[in-house]
Order: sequence, then structure tokens, then C-alpha cells
Amino acid sequence: MGEQFEPAWMSSTYAVREMEKYFRELHDISYYYKEAAINARHPDNEADPLERDFIERLNLDDGLHSASEIRIFDGEPYFTVLQRGETMEATCLRCHSEPEFAPRGLVEVYGSKRSFSRTEDEVVSAVSIRIPLETAYKSVNNLTLQLAIAFGTVLVGLFCVTVFLNKRWIFKPLGSLRDKAKAITTDPTHLGEQISPPKGTELIDLANTFNSMSKALQIERNELEDRVRQRTMELESSNTNLRREMAEREQAEEMIRQVNQQLRISNEDKDRLFSIIAHDLKSPLSGLMTSAQLLSEDIKHFSERDIVQLAAALHSSTSNMMALLEDLMQWARMGQGNLEFTRESSGMRELADISLKSAQGVADLKGIAITSDIPRDMKVMADRPMIKTVIRNLLFNAVKFTPRGGEILVTARQEGDVIQMAVKDNGVGMNKERLSSLFAISKDKLRLGTEGEKGTGLGLVICKQFIEKHGGRIWVESEQGRGTTVFFTLPEGGQDRVPRQPAQEDRA
Repeated sequence: MGEQFEPAWMSSTYAVREMEKYFRELHDISYYYKEAAINARHPDNEADPLERDFIERLNLDDGLHSASEIRIFDGEPYFTVLQRGETMEATCLRCHSEPEFAPRGLVEVYGSKRSFSRTEDEVVSAVSIRIPLETAYKSVNNLTLQLAIAFGTVLVGLFCVTVFLNKRWIFKPLGSLRDKAKAITTDPTHLGEQISPPKGTELIDLANTFNSMSKALQIERNELEDRVRQRTMELESSNTNLRREMAEREQAEEMIRQVNQQLRISNEDKDRLFSIIAHDLKSPLSGLMTSAQLLSEDIKHFSERDIVQLAAALHSSTSNMMALLEDLMQWARMGQGNLEFTRESSGMRELADISLKSAQGVADLKGIAITSDIPRDMKVMADRPMIKTVIRNLLFNAVKFTPRGGEILVTARQEGDVIQMAVKDNGVGMNKERLSSLFAISKDKLRLGTEGEKGTGLGLVICKQFIEKHGGRIWVESEQGRGTTVFFTLPEGGQDRVPRQPAQEDRA
């Protein structure tokens, strides 16, 4: 019994082949499955050139286990997967060493030429699977449609909660900040007054920063006034060194005037910033309310396509609003010194692709193509969240000022020991006067996008602070009507370094 060859239980390849034939008789599925081998005993298992090349590579590389790619067969695209198959063991050589040692009946069935002269530990087969892309995409498209409908339904419910929470946690606290800033601007005696930090909201850091600023300016002003009074008393009690004391008094008074001047400018900027933020948050929220009202009042008359379009509009509005809040939070934390700064070696292509995905939805709404041309092996030494924020802000700016059907190109190249990255668009561009005030908060530089998009201009201010935090620089080249290119540099990233917390001077 042990010398008689019986393929049904002695050959796993035979069993798999027969089961696969039986399965195909029961199911009409246009896939390809084979346990491929070089010099296979059965013609159905003989490896084609692609499979032969993979088996040969398996015998040269012990670390290779699988490979996958999309290939064209008979004019149709297939998702192709190749997996390491059977490896010759000592027990397998009984049927695969030489014909004279094979069990009775094996040579009569398969002959004496095929699948002999194998060696121990030789990889002799590979599992080959090919699935038509049309079949795979069909199920994915059905799932996508179902998820879109479900998302639209859930979003309507969430929107009502969002409107209520935003009104309570964003607009009301921003109104308090605006009123207090106006009071300090008109009357410096209000310095030191505090506002109650909103509980449970992202604006708590901004409120704490404002309170810290107000208290610090009050202390500095009071100290300067005390110095002036002290010097005045000394001058009245002594005639010696009168000229020197008078000069110091005038110097102290000049310092007070400078502090008051800086205070007025700072408060004017903050008041302007709060007004812009409140206005720009109101615009997307109004869009959200309108879309949600349409869905809640007349959703039965909307087609699936209409619902998908409304969902896309809702997503775009919420994304813009979240981007604004993120910029505002990071600006506040940077000013307060609470923003963590951790450098590590990161792939420039990976950071750019993550930011590109966040901007792709807004770009698609305007039919703008975003292309990335960054070497995959390029490394930078940087804080990942900061650099992703920089690239995201630059991409959103490029989309904002690029007309429909435009193009945006993201590139990076080695320049000595730094990496120079560029975000280039073929949008409306700008003149030299506007270029000179890009990296400062100013009402004069704010302008609408090609389709009326609004913004605070805070994004470029944050970009400049973050790049300079890394020891790099950022600059812009633009020409009216011919597009804009924003450049920035970062240190080259070699071997990974141990992340560190920022020193005290880094937090200043």
C-alpha cells in the first residue's frame, strides 16, 4: 500500500486542482487561481513567464514571500497576487528526487521527465491569483454608495447638534473676546481685566492666552509708571545730577509712550483678527444651516445624486471651518508657548501626501488638479504636525486663488544640506505691493478667492512662524495673472533622532 502511488491523497496539488474545477462548475466567477510550478507534472500547473520569474526569485531571496501588482491580460486589467508556495522537504523527495525511487504507479501516470531532480529546501511552486478589476470595483462602488447615503442621513442629525454647540462654544466666547479687546483699546485702564475661559471648548487656550497677555501688559505698564514716579520724587529731593535724572525721566516716559503705542496696535490687530474669525466662521455655518434645512424639510424629493452633492458641500464647509479653528489654536498656543516641538526624520513625500489628501476635496469642487513630484526617499528633520499644517495651509491658499480647471504642483529638491519645497499654482498671482505684506495680519491684504472664498490670512503667519521655528525660511514669488509659487526650506533628515521636548527658549 505504501509503495502504490495514489494522487488523490499523495498529491496536494492534485487535490487543490480538482477542488478548483468543482468550484468553477458551481460558481460563475471570472477569477484565475493556480498552484504554478516550473516543470510541473500536470500541464494545468505549469508556470507562465510571470509565475516562472517569481519562483526563480523566491529561490534567490529567502525574505521574499509575496508580490502583487495590476497587469493586463487579454486587454483587461487584473489585480495579480503571487504567494510563496511549497518548499521541498526530505519526505517530498520520495516522489521528486529520481524516477527510479518514485512509488509504483507515479511514473506510469506522469512519466519520468517532469517534476524530478528536486532538491531539499527548494521552492518549487507559487500560488497565483488574478481578479478582474471590474469585479473588484463593482462591489466597492456599491459599498461607497451605501456609505454615502448613510453618511448623509447621519450628518443631518449631527448638524443640529453642531449648530447649537458652535453658537454656545464659539460665537459667544469670541464675542466676549472682541468686547474685552475693544474695551482695552479705548481705555488702557481696563488692562488686567480677565474673561471667563469657555468650558469644554477648543477656545479655552485662546482665552487663557488673552488673559495672560492682558495681565502681563498691566504689570509692565504699572512698573513703568512706578519708575517714573520714583524718579520724579528723587529729582524733587535732590538737585545733584539733575540733568542725568531728567534724561532718565524722559527715557522712562518715552518707554511708556512706546508701550501704550504697542498696546494700541496690538489690540487693534487682535480686534481685527477676532472680527475676521467671527465673520469667517459665520459664513460656513450659514452654508451648513442652509444645506441641513433643505435636507430636513424636503429630503424625500432629493435624488441620491443631490444628497451626495449636498453631503460634499457640507463636508467642504466643515473642513474649512475646522482648518480655520486649527490655525487659530496653533497660533494661540505658539503665542502662549504651549505648542510642543519634536523633531524627527520623516519622509517629505509622506508628509506632502497626507496634506494633499486634506486639500483634495476642496480642489475637486473647483476641478483643480494637484500633482506631487517629490522623491520617495527624501527625508527632512522636522516636527511632523507643524510641517503638515504648513503644507496644508499653502495648498488651501493655492486652491483659493486658482480658477476652475487650474493646476497645482508640489515639488521638493535637495539644496546642499537643506530640502527646498515649493507649492506652485497657475492662479491669479499678485503684485509686489501685496507680496510685501503677506506674512502679517492686515486687513489690506485680505482678498476673496476666485469664487468668493474668504480667509483670515492667519495661515501664512503660522507658516512663517513654524518654518522659522525649524531654522528654515519661507518666501513667495508671484506675478499678476501668471500664478504664485511659495518656497520654504527645512533641514535635511538623515538617520532618525531621539525626539526631544522644547527647551524654555524654544517656547518663548
